[in-house]
Amino acid sequence: MRILVTTSPLYGHFFPMLPLIRAALTAGHEVVVATGPDLAAEVHRRNLTLWQVGPSMKDVLAGIAGRPADPTADPAAALRRDAMAYFGEPGIARARELMPLATAAPPDVVIHEQSDFAGWEIAAALDVVGIPHGYGPHLPFTRLLVQLIFAEAAARLGAPDRSPRIAEVVYVDPWPASLQSGEEVIYPRVQPVRPEPELAPAGAMLPRSVLDLPYSTTVYATFGTVFTGADSLLTVIDAVRELDVNLVVTTGHDVDPESLGSLPAHVVAVPFIPQSLLLTRCSAVVSHAGSGTVLGALAERLPQVCLPVGADQFANADRIARQGAGITVPPDARTPETVRAALLSVLRDPSFATAAARLQSEVERMPPAAEVLPTLLATA
Repeated sequence: MRILVTTSPLYGHFFPMLPLIRAALTAGHEVVVATGPDLAAEVHRRNLTLWQVGPSMKDVLAGIAGRPADPTADPAAALRRDAMAYFGEPGIARARELMPLATAAPPDVVIHEQSDFAGWEIAAALDVVGIPHGYGPHLPFTRLLVQLIFAEAAARLGAPDRSPRIAEVVYVDPWPASLQSGEEVIYPRVQPVRPEPELAPAGAMLPRSVLDLPYSTTVYATFGTVFTGADSLLTVIDAVRELDVNLVVTTGHDVDPESLGSLPAHVVAVPFIPQSLLLTRCSAVVSHAGSGTVLGALAERLPQVCLPVGADQFANADRIARQGAGITVPPDARTPETVRAALLSVLRDPSFATAAARLQSEVERMPPAAEVLPTLLATA
């Protein structure tokens, strides 16, 4: 079969679909990925066909940052505006550019992250099976977000409202039940799939600076690729400055490690390290509680200190804390001292690692992508 995968150009939305993509390639199917330029290198690295469509996320975020503030907007109006800016308008642009490509080489199936309007539209317009894929917990505004994008985007394209498809599709959910937010699931048909850690590129190795760190205990710190910032990273660095604990910080693509200044000998800052290489050497993770980082830490049964910033991170952090697998430090209480206290707690109290191991056992019981894919494709 020809499988079209569509996604916003966000690592955290694309990576959760990789297990199904790998299963499809192993089974001999053809996979084409349609997304913005931010993910082009990741798609090419996997020898996948890329249809580069729509704006870059860098341009989307720049446009949002340049908007004038609207102090009179109520929360519902602000949500509508943000939903269209982050997902609706970029999804419309992807759909417009993608439609002629998909019409010329029609897919049998479209797998798309659930917030990508282009995937919903292409599947409906070509009358093929569409499979929305999750990337985190159910959130209280999911129904409003999806239906809003359907209604406004369809109106701009002159297409029918695609929201009735919510009742027809099978939603692929890689998020373990114990970490769900408890909010409404808008999809009547849900297929769990086991999340799998992102694989390191062939031949990838840890930097010598990481291998030469002096202490026996190593902690990984990250704020992902969207919400990262020097101030947040410096708070974590200051938290461990006087501890006998190695700290490996990844800054992402938008923060220069040099901007963090002079670092202690037991702290290393680099733009990126594959988590699958690093986490096997770690004892804990300090992060924004993004979905990929949360699941990556659980894959190695590591306790977590959660410093949420936005999006689904507050829900993720809350569930990790409720399950006893970590500690959340809210933004208004976030100082080097509070982060240090939380980190020492998860390192010294074995109950946090025990809870993380329990959650990882739950993940392992979820069906793998190789078992799920044939069921999904059987309806095509």
